[in-house]
Amino acid sequence: MTQADIGTANKPKRVRVLILTVKNIDGEYGGFHSYGLMKWEDAKTAEQDASTLKTTVAGQVVDATYRLGQSGTGDVALDLPRMGGRVNLYDVGAASISFELPAH
Repeated sequence: MTQADIGTANKPKRVRVLILTVKNIDGEYGGFHSYGLMKWEDAKTAEQDASTLKTTVAGQVVDATYRLGQSGTGDVALDLPRMGGRVNLYDVGAASISFELPAH
């Protein structure tokens, strides 16, 4: 991916792609919206936004509102300053899910 692919004027340091399957198991409607809610951190760096508006495969957008029992699989491209660290997904308040990333 290039900086144009992920919609940023700043050159990305490292691009990581998370492939996620999201399923609504609790409630009539449930939304999964990652843009602006994916924050990266490591031992040296405070949390910072890592989200982009791009996916790597056409038609596999995971950001959606799901009815009870519905699911979707797609990818989220992240713009990271370096490899490793942790990505936290926030909904309300504390991080609702965290992903530990490999250092290489």
